[in-house]
Amino acid sequence: MSRGFTVPEVLVTLLLSSLLIVALGRVLGTVTRTLQLRDSQAEMRERARFAMATLEADIQMAGYYGLTARGGDFRWLQSGNSEGAIASAALAQTAPALSAAPAAAHECGVNFVLDLATPLQADNNRFALGRNRSAGCAPNCGARAGTDTLTLRRASTLRASPDPGRFQLLVDRSDERRRWILADGTAPTDTTMTADRVEWHDLLVNSYYISNDSVGMPGMPALRVKSLTRISGRPTFIDTEVMPGIEDLQLQWVTDSGVYEPDSLPATERIRMVQLWLRVRATTAEPGYRDTQPYRYANVVAIPEATEQSFRRMLISRRFALRNATP
Repeated sequence: MSRGFTVPEVLVTLLLSSLLIVALGRVLGTVTRTLQLRDSQAEMRERARFAMATLEADIQMAGYYGLTARGGDFRWLQSGNSEGAIASAALAQTAPALSAAPAAAHECGVNFVLDLATPLQADNNRFALGRNRSAGCAPNCGARAGTDTLTLRRASTLRASPDPGRFQLLVDRSDERRRWILADGTAPTDTTMTADRVEWHDLLVNSYYISNDSVGMPGMPALRVKSLTRISGRPTFIDTEVMPGIEDLQLQWVTDSGVYEPDSLPATERIRMVQLWLRVRATTAEPGYRDTQPYRYANVVAIPEATEQSFRRMLISRRFALRNATP
């Protein structure tokens, strides 16, 4: 004759089952958090790699102006009049604004686009760019406090064709005096040049900074860039997002004699490398997580604000050599 379970046996079975379910729930929670952490770290690494790769290509090519790395050799050419070309000293950011140039040349500061003798410049812990920057060059959604800004000037790696309404460089390989910057696509009409010894390149000016917000994600900082281009037949700057989740950009200049903060480079020093730091944070907050550790790098000691401590983050650093550093 068969018999059923006694009440104590049932209770013990229920207790053991409950303990097993709780244990499985905890294991499942741990596995889920581990997978979420792995995915979050992988995402941050991928964002950091993309941002660094974007900056690396631009930094290494800074100062490349076609057939030369000497930006101070270029003169302003207007209407093909090479005899009346304006010397490079008048194109410096410290000089008066060149009235002959399109307005975009001064949108981010006086002669900001034209100063080819300065292939790299930066702002230390602020967004300033050039002297007398106009409101049209304001940072999108505001610049994140305490972050650096990096500006790079160079020529396009591919040759271009004359393109009125775009800032371009024209170089004649047969004569070092024939190096011009122009915006009307008109080659010198008073100088004989051999077509196969002439190169046209588009002028590229990119200013990288950290904004307070990302596209579609208010409160999520992002790496952005202001880029010189042409719209509706006129040169202008556009502001685009490079990568969300980048909350800090810091840099230092590396020269033959030492390392300098962006605003403290002696006039006699030549930049050989750029030391770059990016602090990346996850795009979603993690319940129960608090990041209160201090991050020490460059000239920064940063502790996340209370409202941002639930985000995981990582810090990466790279040093990039300039391919076109002047002697």
